Amino acid sequence: MILDFQNIEDVKRQVESGLNSDTSIPEWKKEIFNFLEWYYSLDGPLLQKTSGSTDIPKEIKLSREVLSASAEATIAYFKLAKRSSALLCIPAKYIGGKMMLMRAILGGWKLTCTEPKGNLSSVLAGVSSFDFTAMIPLQVQKLLNNDVSQLNKVKNLIIGGAAVSDALEHELCNAKINAYSTYGMTETASHVALKKLDGKSNFQALAGISFSIDTEGRLSIEGLRLPESKLLTNDLVKLISETSFHWLGRIDNVINSGGVKIVAEELEKTIATQLNEAFYITKEIHSELGETPVLVIECEAWESEKTSVFLESLKPKLPDYWGPRKIRFVVHIDRTASGKIKRI
Repeated sequence: MILDFQNIEDVKRQVESGLNSDTSIPEWKKEIFNFLEWYYSLDGPLLQKTSGSTDIPKEIKLSREVLSASAEATIAYFKLAKRSSALLCIPAKYIGGKMMLMRAILGGWKLTCTEPKGNLSSVLAGVSSFDFTAMIPLQVQKLLNNDVSQLNKVKNLIIGGAAVSDALEHELCNAKINAYSTYGMTETASHVALKKLDGKSNFQALAGISFSIDTEGRLSIEGLRLPESKLLTNDLVKLISETSFHWLGRIDNVINSGGVKIVAEELEKTIATQLNEAFYITKEIHSELGETPVLVIECEAWESEKTSVFLESLKPKLPDYWGPRKIRFVVHIDRTASGKIKRI
């Protein structure tokens, strides 16, 4: 489905026809039409639920002004011109998909909309290029694995929904893809910072956004275009400047083991260099230490000797007392729709 936002009346006809059709339409299309109906026809703020990946989902009210300011900031950052071509391949159910629609509306773009799915090779095979798109890490990884030439057709790629691993960033660097990791949430109407995936950059604020940290190292976001400013997050960062930071992890995932604070995401970065299987770090209660890290691996259980040898091999590579004490093996790691691991 193609929406040409240089021809607003035609887009409105597509929306009306889609929502009033006698035959059922796919849910992914319905979400697009519902958002456009709100934008063009309905009063009041957009009611958008948070993803629920880190907390119980809640409903956020976002005004047209807030959404427009966020969209304009991204358009300006990438210097995207009128009549740019873009691809919507993530669900419009979430704020990331809705913001792709907002940018297309304000930019007068030609937006190709496709069913959100893991493998986008067939979608990209039929076009010469796109000026801009947003994907989740899973979609990017599949294109890198299957046909990187298709990914090269995207001139500006932003990646969100889940963290970009060091391994994925390294692959993108080698493939010379102009890609950026996003930092943002529903509460900020999509991203407020971007990190160029070149192996050396930090997150940089978009125009009108500034950062600070509290005594625990949690990131606070300020900006006139935000629905709520100052917004205190649960993200632990190393602050580089008022407009730049290095992301460390979530305070929710900090493991307090005998007074030593272990950041799960930082521990995972080291383990990722030693392990090929999918995994994550969680924690369990310990009678003496309070909490200890547990390594959860998506594979068949190892023999006890291999488990012991692997855990011992990690210790010299980690800060003191950071090493996991046990491994839990699972058949399947539970993930959100965007590929973010649900830690249990």
